Amino acid sequence: MKKIKSIITGVLSGVVLFMAVQIGAAQEKVASFMEKVTAMESIGAKALAATAQNLNTEWVQNKVQIEVMKEPVVKNGISALDNVWYKYTGPTSMPAYDPNNASFYTKLEESEEPECTSGSIVCAVNLPDNEEEDHPRDDDLDGIQSEISSPNPNQNIVRKFTP
Repeated sequence: MKKIKSIITGVLSGVVLFMAVQIGAAQEKVASFMEKVTAMESIGAKALAATAQNLNTEWVQNKVQIEVMKEPVVKNGISALDNVWYKYTGPTSMPAYDPNNASFYTKLEESEEPECTSGSIVCAVNLPDNEEEDHPRDDDLDGIQSEISSPNPNQNIVRKFTP
């Protein structure tokens, strides 16, 4: 009986020793894991800082682009600020309707805006000021053909109405 008791005590001592070693190893793994987490947090913070810096750079670039867009566009030496509205005064029914004929337009006063509602007939076009005549230059009118033929043109270039 004493021998069995001593075997059981020895086995239990071995089990306790084994568990102590396992707990120590687990604590070491936890400590190693915590170091890795701290390192990952540091890397994450660096990545977040880099992203914030990139976003700030993109914001600054976008702001600069917006400021540049506020500058008048210059095409062929003519600024968009030099544009005026030309009212379509030609025939509005087919087959005589011809929004591509520059002579069918009359220049409005510089500060005057055309009074047009939406529709399918060209009411007015915004083009560079033709200081020589009271209608737009043919080349300028040809340059906005896609807007003239569009069912929903850019309202800063072409306005339409229903007669």
